[in-house]
Amino acid sequence: MNALNDLPAPLTPSDCDLRHLPSMLLDVARLCDSDMATIATADEFRASVLLWCKAWHQVPAASLPDDDRVLAQLSGYGRVVSEWLKVKDGAMRGWVRCSDGRWYHAVVAEKANEAWESSLKRDHGKFVDRLRKKDKTIQPPTFEQWIAAGKPSDFPLPSAGIPTEIQNPSAGIPTEIALKVKEGKGKEYKEPKTLVGQKPDDVAVEADDDEQGNGKPTEGQQGDRDMAEGGKTQAKTIEGVFGYWKRVTGHSKAQLGDKRIKVIRAALKWGYSPHDLCRAIQGCTLTPHNQGVNNRSQKYDDIELILRDEGHIDRFMANATTPPKAPTKATTGQIPGWWESDDLAQQQAALVGVSGPHPTDTRQTFHGRIRAAIENGGKPPAPVAAAAPAPATPPGERVQMTDEQKAANRSALLSALKGTGVKVMGNAISMD
Repeated sequence: MNALNDLPAPLTPSDCDLRHLPSMLLDVARLCDSDMATIATADEFRASVLLWCKAWHQVPAASLPDDDRVLAQLSGYGRVVSEWLKVKDGAMRGWVRCSDGRWYHAVVAEKANEAWESSLKRDHGKFVDRLRKKDKTIQPPTFEQWIAAGKPSDFPLPSAGIPTEIQNPSAGIPTEIALKVKEGKGKEYKEPKTLVGQKPDDVAVEADDDEQGNGKPTEGQQGDRDMAEGGKTQAKTIEGVFGYWKRVTGHSKAQLGDKRIKVIRAALKWGYSPHDLCRAIQGCTLTPHNQGVNNRSQKYDDIELILRDEGHIDRFMANATTPPKAPTKATTGQIPGWWESDDLAQQQAALVGVSGPHPTDTRQTFHGRIRAAIENGGKPPAPVAAAAPAPATPPGERVQMTDEQKAANRSALLSALKGTGVKVMGNAISMD
């Protein structure tokens, strides 16, 4: 019997993917009362927390591979596996190896399962909203039916577990965007090769031989047509979003290549509507940093950046509603958290007129020059003039001192000689 079969089942589903969630829930009281907080060394505790965080973005979430080389990297020891092995037993407290050959942490898995279910319910809600927009008479699938159907994000839908009245995605689609069907003997449907330079209305579906006999499509042919119709609708949506981006950003000569098609399609698959994507594009045009107000005076407004992931889309959509203000000396003086990243530090440096960083600058000295400029009212402080050297005493001449200077020097000398057995008598020095 395979030894893995004797191990417990994985603690999270195999498709549990939380990489779109930057934050992990932390049960503070539970952690403070745990054995880890009580008996682990500082290095073990640090490595353990890092592994929790790294496991959150593994797939399945809350799991780690059973490879000490990888675990050393994930726990902050890089390639020094020997150092990782010194803390492994303490850092891996609470982890169990499961039948898929990976390590799982019960508490992290508990939080991951909660987050995964919440994420799925959000996706199901968006799916139902899109479904109702297409046809309000359609009965949407329940959450369980949607899961059984493979968690589809758009039409066409798999038939398993889905009510029959919503299995045909062509229902409810406006006639003006219905798919054209050409009849021709011996011809069959072919996928459009590209969306670039091709209007959606040019996409055609050819009829099969079987359709010519009785004028009625077979079940398979109807399925192909439905899929083609859904593809055509998405093609028009992708071109519409891209056209809006070209118009508002001024990139009139930009082309809709494979990478841009892929990023728009992915954003739609995540559950965002075309209106959401256009709002994100608008938000980017209202974001000063992306419009060139940065230390490089360069725009960052490519559609691949705007729709890179859910975090970018959400941030730019929020900026469309509440545009951020451009950092200026008169209004802000400081960029919030500028010291947390090199890019923000350079923006802050440019804002207060600090050059660099210079090749000889450390991060600390560069930040110090920025802080000095901020404290000086938003400009670098004037260089401190070197003190003028005291005039040299001409050779052969004695330095003239006042009586006060002489008394002070004598007092300092007596203090220094105290307890040494040396006495000062007048202008002479004697030894006991």
